[in-house]
Amino acid sequence: MSDDKLSYDELRQRLEQAEAALAALRRGEVDLLMGADGPLVVRLKSLVEENEQLARQWQATFDAANDAIWVLDDEHRILQSNRTAERFFGKPQQEMIGRYCWEIVHGTDEPIPGCPILRAKQSLGRERMELPIGDRWFEVTVDPILDGEGSYAGAVHIV
Repeated sequence: MSDDKLSYDELRQRLEQAEAALAALRRGEVDLLMGADGPLVVRLKSLVEENEQLARQWQATFDAANDAIWVLDDEHRILQSNRTAERFFGKPQQEMIGRYCWEIVHGTDEPIPGCPILRAKQSLGRERMELPIGDRWFEVTVDPILDGEGSYAGAVHIV
């Protein structure tokens, strides 16, 4: 047999490896990449499960806070909301996500004068404001989120 041809046993072994990898792929246990020397099995499922667990832990921690907290994007839209914000503003999280913070807090189409979010975007530092909401006064704190270059990428909004 020449060097560039595989033996029957080698072909059978590769077929068995391929069938085992395909069975694992169908069970959702692995993702499959083919390498020069046969299949390379990547344990993607366990990484996905670990990521989902970390996301659940983050949300539980976020929801444990007694303050209403939002994570905002660089245009001041709500990306994430904790359960306290849901109770505080009387709106389900799904209804707040994607909306501008001032729509929820003030019921306006634009930020109010002296808005701590606009100030934080300029100063790139923590900004605060005392604000009447309903018949009570609250302190609103905004901490900017900076990207890798130190530019404004969003904010954490706390009431």
